[in-house]
Amino acid sequence: MIEETVFLTRGNSIDLLMIAVGQPEAIQSTTRVVLKCENEDSGAVTTLDSDTSPSYFDWASRGADGYLILKLGASSLTVGTYTVKCFVYNSNVPEGLYWGIFRLFVRNVG
Repeated sequence: MIEETVFLTRGNSIDLLMIAVGQPEAIQSTTRVVLKCENEDSGAVTTLDSDTSPSYFDWASRGADGYLILKLGASSLTVGTYTVKCFVYNSNVPEGLYWGIFRLFVRNVG
């Protein structure tokens, strides 16, 4: 499983390469991304949605190369470890496509 780290209140980003059938998948036609973030300790689920928080998501900059850029430092996530399910939407899949899962460590930096 992919593991990523985000630092709260910081401008770091996560560049996820979206792979389909072993190759980078162009995602520039994406219309929406939803992340379902389940806290591994409490089981609480936080949903991050590009419709309501567009600044957390960028598929326009490098989507043609298959990259989804996540900027989660200002998100509502709290310190902890999360299992994140990623759903990608476009005009061909308006109900959303389950893209995969990754582990996210959310940390504070003093």
